[in-house]
Amino acid sequence: AEEIAANEIGIFALEEILTYVEEEARPDHNMHYVIEIKDKGERGKKSMDILYDAMVAHGILNRTIVGTFNGDITNYIDKEYKGKVTRSAGILEVVNFYYSFLWGVKLDVEKLGFRVLQIPTGLNGYFDFSTQAFIDYAHTYGIAVQYWTINDAETVKKLQSNGADCIMTDNPAMAFEALGR
Repeated sequence: AEEIAANEIGIFALEEILTYVEEEARPDHNMHYVIEIKDKGERGKKSMDILYDAMVAHGILNRTIVGTFNGDITNYIDKEYKGKVTRSAGILEVVNFYYSFLWGVKLDVEKLGFRVLQIPTGLNGYFDFSTQAFIDYAHTYGIAVQYWTINDAETVKKLQSNGADCIMTDNPAMAFEALGR
């Protein structure tokens, strides 16, 4: 791997990234985003407010999925931005959705606050989120299934074959090769 000098590393503000991508890198406005709120509490809520304003200003609301692992931020998004922001499922929502799948429960899509599952392939050996049946169940409800962080070729191939909508990886070259592209 190529060495990068410390003085070549920078941290960019959200506004800088969105301006660059939307105006220079992808002026066709064909870029889709997954943005995660990492903070909880007031800081997380303020982050969500700033993110929402930036999404509106750059016209990317319909191309952005917002995620968080913090239940208070999930609740805040549902309260303040219901119908305006597409969000991924929180941890408890993923587990509940999985049990609904196992038991064959028919869900009311209108009651789900999420449109995307951003998940690992499983959880501590107890849950297998990677099966075609699970993905098909999610797709029945119009829910996209996105996997992270997948860094081996066999799992990339399996997920693609099973119908995954997105595979996030630290190794795009490996995934590109695994998918034969």
